[in-house]
Amino acid sequence: MSVKTRLAASRREFLISVSLSGAALMLRCRRADEPADSSAQNFRASTWITLHPDGRVEFLVPKIEMGQGVATAMAIIVADELGVDLEALDMRIPASNEVGPSVNILGTGGSNSVMKMWPMLRKTAATAREMLVGAAAKRWNVPAEDCRVESGVVLHSASGRRAPYAELLAEAQRQKKPSKPRWRSADQLRLIGRPHRRMEGPEVVTGRARYGCDVRLPGQRFAVLARPPAPGAKPIAADTAAALAVPGVLAVLPVRSALAVVGETSWDAMRGRLALAVKWSDGSAAGFSSATFEESCQKGFDAPRAAQYDPKASEMRTYEVASRGEPLAPPRRGATIVTADYATAFQAHVTMETPNATVWIHDDICEIWTGTQGPDSIIARLRHRIPGRNRQIVVHAHRMGGGFGRKEEVDFVEEADIVAEALGGGPVQLLWTRDDDLTHDCYHPASRHRLSAELSPKGVNRWRHRVAAPSAEKQWNYGSTRHSGSIPKAETSGAWNLPYLFPHFLVEYVDPPVPIRLGFWRGIEITSNVFAVESFVDELAHAARRDPLEFRLSMIGDGVLSTRVTTPFSLARLRTAFELVAAKSGWRAPLPAGSGRGIAGAVFDGHSAAASVAEVTVHGGELRVDRVVCAIDCGIVVNPLGLEGTVQSAVAWALSALFSEITFERGHPRESTLLAYPLLRFNQMPRVEVHAVPSTEAPSGAGEIPVPTIAPAIANAIFAATGRRLRRLPLRREDFA
Repeated sequence: MSVKTRLAASRREFLISVSLSGAALMLRCRRADEPADSSAQNFRASTWITLHPDGRVEFLVPKIEMGQGVATAMAIIVADELGVDLEALDMRIPASNEVGPSVNILGTGGSNSVMKMWPMLRKTAATAREMLVGAAAKRWNVPAEDCRVESGVVLHSASGRRAPYAELLAEAQRQKKPSKPRWRSADQLRLIGRPHRRMEGPEVVTGRARYGCDVRLPGQRFAVLARPPAPGAKPIAADTAAALAVPGVLAVLPVRSALAVVGETSWDAMRGRLALAVKWSDGSAAGFSSATFEESCQKGFDAPRAAQYDPKASEMRTYEVASRGEPLAPPRRGATIVTADYATAFQAHVTMETPNATVWIHDDICEIWTGTQGPDSIIARLRHRIPGRNRQIVVHAHRMGGGFGRKEEVDFVEEADIVAEALGGGPVQLLWTRDDDLTHDCYHPASRHRLSAELSPKGVNRWRHRVAAPSAEKQWNYGSTRHSGSIPKAETSGAWNLPYLFPHFLVEYVDPPVPIRLGFWRGIEITSNVFAVESFVDELAHAARRDPLEFRLSMIGDGVLSTRVTTPFSLARLRTAFELVAAKSGWRAPLPAGSGRGIAGAVFDGHSAAASVAEVTVHGGELRVDRVVCAIDCGIVVNPLGLEGTVQSAVAWALSALFSEITFERGHPRESTLLAYPLLRFNQMPRVEVHAVPSTEAPSGAGEIPVPTIAPAIANAIFAATGRRLRRLPLRREDFA
């Protein structure tokens, strides 16, 4: 196809341009491409921490900031353990080639950033602090134990001597690194556990923060893709003349089953795409619709059993995930059998910043600028795409305008790489529009649940939960799952590892085939499963004529396993969260007619617990969520203000999913705009109260933990207000009209 040529910028021009424009990858620091001060007086304590003679502490943030506040949390950890003021830290996200083999540490997801970095950062900072103290002690000829640190200064109280860190750097470098540095005790810490505003906040609210789509390089071009209407569809014929006639359009190029329109500006490329005439084939997904998916799930509940999961099986099979006792034995005399079906919908990510990537292939380097949760995944995938390509791949990871699992994927980077290769030089930025984002997402899987329980005066005797949901794990990283051979257990997380102890129980899984792309979403698989579990537990409490909170507390076990950890999570922590949220919400206080409270709780990935109470009002067919109270046990809270914001955002995320869904017709999503896929509006946001369970345990995740509890708490509150049990998401007005 015809291409209009354009001169590529040199690397020198690029560096000059970046220097002038300030298009850096920083949070509060110098440019990512700017070399560190080579002065011998610098003290590089580790890959992540470097102290400078001017008093600055350069901190390379080992996880990527997507708005969850981890950069500030990690800065707090480093500053407190190192013994410096928070303002002394210059933070930035490093490029992949700055951290070498440790690039995989930058991968961000699963609510484990602070949890995983806590020991590493404390050890690294403690090592630097002890070396600095050792340098001062040697200079003064005093025992190191007699010295202390405060605000970046080593103090010797007995003599009144003091030495700022900046004066000790050369001597500190000559100190032997301690193999087991001692962490500062709780009474020595000044920052951890106290509220701090996000350090990057001023840049974000003033518009100075740089995102992937803000990248501008000399000679940069822009590309958008004309995408097939459904998976498997391909262009049968394309008339590119009208597109190439649009002023500013430079080329129309094939990119897999799509066509890329390249322009001098993003607007040129988008106008060119509108002018492009393409005839598409039907594609392999033409027979897929929301109706056929529903039929497939219902058939799946009766699928024959198989002993071992086969991700390539051509027909549906039922797999036993976990069992205890005799779950299928005949019911006891006098017992009540309760059954219910639950359903959740396909969901899109709708990140505020749509997927984008800028790729510049020059010399023997492929440089990439993008908001990503996994720089290592990008490098691995691009090397896999063209085996034998010897170029060095450097990823400049920007902060993201939302990730939520979507930016763990690398499809948009691959597309940009293909366009850059085809253009033969010069940087190009590939952009996804909102329409692209909604209609070509990696969707959170819809699910169907069939539950039954044998209820006796003593409680639940038997429990059976059948889950029908297509597997996102099966598609993860192009078929290389994180839980190889354990897909049923991963997809039923929150169902088989539930916190309640039943004498007899059975959890089963069936994987209905779908021809669409699936991916991880905030809360991952547990969100759908906990909606069914916590809603059904509420049904059982009502059937038993018992208070829903008391009913739950009577069944909580001792410990729960997960697919991620081998040590059982102590369910005493979930019990405490339930008791705290009940006390803070006024669980038993009366509400006016038309209002109700609902409760739900969960353990997330075996490392954090949350319990939520929702208050709703239903009047004239309208639902209003008035208040959400959440109690969370995520160990030591590094930044209480950060935790509050994280939980508030989790509540907003979960509330949006109450009324949104992606539906399909002939393999194509029907919802392509935010009018069709509504998100929570400001006037719909309830009052949110966050309470942390006091803890001395190491920090654990918080970003996704409250999400699974919100929908069931609201559904249970609607029942309390109206007597109507809602078992399907999204909610519809007719459900409570």
